Amino acid sequence: MTTKSALLVRDPVGKTITRMTLPLMGGIYAMIAFTLADTYFVSRLGTTALAAISFTFPVSMVLVYFILGIGVGTASIVSRTIGEGNHAEAARFATDGLSLGILFVIFEILIGLLTINPLFTFLGAEGQVLVLIGDYMRLWYVAIGFFIITMMSNNIIRAAGDAKFPGIVMISSALINLLLDPILIFGYFGLPAFGIQGAAIATLIAFIMATVALLIKQFVHYRLITFETPTLRQCWRSWSQILYIGVPSGLTNVIINIAIAFIMRLLANYNEAAVAGFGVAIRIEEFFLAPFHALGGAIAPFVGQNWGSRQFGRIRDGLKLCLDYCLFGGLGLALVLAFTGKYLAQIFDKNEQVVQVASLYLLIVPVSYFARGIILIVTSTLNALGKPLPATVISLARTFVLYVPLAYLGNALWGINGIFASALAANILAGWGAHAWNNNYLEKLIRNAED
Repeated sequence: MTTKSALLVRDPVGKTITRMTLPLMGGIYAMIAFTLADTYFVSRLGTTALAAISFTFPVSMVLVYFILGIGVGTASIVSRTIGEGNHAEAARFATDGLSLGILFVIFEILIGLLTINPLFTFLGAEGQVLVLIGDYMRLWYVAIGFFIITMMSNNIIRAAGDAKFPGIVMISSALINLLLDPILIFGYFGLPAFGIQGAAIATLIAFIMATVALLIKQFVHYRLITFETPTLRQCWRSWSQILYIGVPSGLTNVIINIAIAFIMRLLANYNEAAVAGFGVAIRIEEFFLAPFHALGGAIAPFVGQNWGSRQFGRIRDGLKLCLDYCLFGGLGLALVLAFTGKYLAQIFDKNEQVVQVASLYLLIVPVSYFARGIILIVTSTLNALGKPLPATVISLARTFVLYVPLAYLGNALWGINGIFASALAANILAGWGAHAWNNNYLEKLIRNAED
């Protein structure tokens, strides 16, 4: 691979970022469609089943995002190596990153299966809710393994400059899941009704198919899988560099979902409807935050390849474009959800208490979405540059210095309103700090690279 294969260093900045963002947005919407479809069809089984699947969301995301940090670390190194024009080195890092991810997946599945009851009991689940969680998670842990390999391959292919194919695969797998969900949950076409387990089975089948398609593309088209056996020293070199970025990056996302688990536990002190309403709200939230996640996913390989090619001006221009979108797009989303939150929540559950909690969240928290977007852009940029520790500090500060303490204080003073207001305050304060830090830190890195 020559430097001309670094696809993200040539075309105009706006065109390049748009070309990466749009298919990635489609892929993210497809992934959100997985959880929305599962939530919608499971909600037809009743509020108890909906509460059960809501409890699983933060735990699933903690496990997924920790290992996906390895994918972020791999993609960061691969994109910069491609920008430098070294294809053989890029293939070595991509392959070693996948092998490391598979090892973590195996460990995660084993630990997850052994800790279902004590973990979810700690989070506040009990009775029939706990039984349904066990039915779901025993299959979902296996599905998570395939999902993680799928997303790691997505990251690697995007690092090569291709967001279109991963987007197509994820949309296709979401459609498969959408088709299979009602068939397996309710038992159509002569099949038994698996209930909440059917949602996990549908997702497992869809992710197996996506994994196969992406691995074939990665190997055949981009030659980013090598079957040359590395020496122990080569393997350790790759893994150590990947983990240097991947562990802090994974922790950054884990921290966010640990906060959700804390909030879920606070809400469990009220009733099942509060937990179910929050679960509905955060799924709707992820749908509306998809453009920001897509920008974060697009800016990472863009920054990586342009850093490797030493085109620092393009990095500055790309970041300004993304941050401007976060500001205006975020405020627009807040306005939309202020008027539609109640009606969106009613799609998932007609229970008045569930709708009330969900619509309250969607009225308060979206005012801070512009700041969430800024945080995503900044952390993606820092990870792409191989500087994950500042991104982790930003996430730690948002969660454990701001969000969780404010949530406990808000709960004591104003109940559920106070819990949701704490999320708004934490997002805005952390977003402001992330923007200020990024401006100073990036310029310092560029000056050092130019010297």
